[in-house]
Amino acid sequence: WWAVGEYQENADPSKPDSFVPSAADVHDNDQKYDFGTFYASKTFRDPKGNRQVLFGWTNYHCDGTNWAGIQTFPRTVASDPEDG
Repeated sequence: WWAVGEYQENADPSKPDSFVPSAADVHDNDQKYDFGTFYASKTFRDPKGNRQVLFGWTNYHCDGTNWAGIQTFPRTVASDPEDG
């Protein structure tokens, strides 16, 4: 799921930062950005491209190997300002 809200960094490193979502329930069905076996997603900010980039893992088995997952291709993530 994804959530839009306000992140506030605490200047005191011994205290946690806070995040307050804009929506009452951050698990509405319209907030899923992927379906299937996509998991353990991470994002990072690309300042040069002025974009947020997302990647994660997906289940995948390749015969003759002992691994069962693969990192996904990165993709750009954006929200529509008209959609609140």
